[in-house]
Amino acid sequence: MLEYGIPDLYSFGTQNAYALRQLAHGLKLAIERYEPRLSDLAVEVVATPRQAETASVRIDARVRIGTELRRVNFEMLLGLPDSLMRVD
Repeated sequence: MLEYGIPDLYSFGTQNAYALRQLAHGLKLAIERYEPRLSDLAVEVVATPRQAETASVRIDARVRIGTELRRVNFEMLLGLPDSLMRVD
């Protein structure tokens, strides 16, 4: 079986708090393993109250650019065919 680094997103219920914590943990492990430029990492996955089939993901980290560290934030919705992502 191929290892892509992140858990199978279809196996997580978007309204189940325990499953969302497990997903956040799996995403954090994958980022730590496959993206060495990021440090001081925090991953949060929460249910979206008005959209029962989706979950909101927020990733906060510092990114190394040369010798400089900058704060970066990623936000995305999981569960939609055209899932949205925003990077600050």
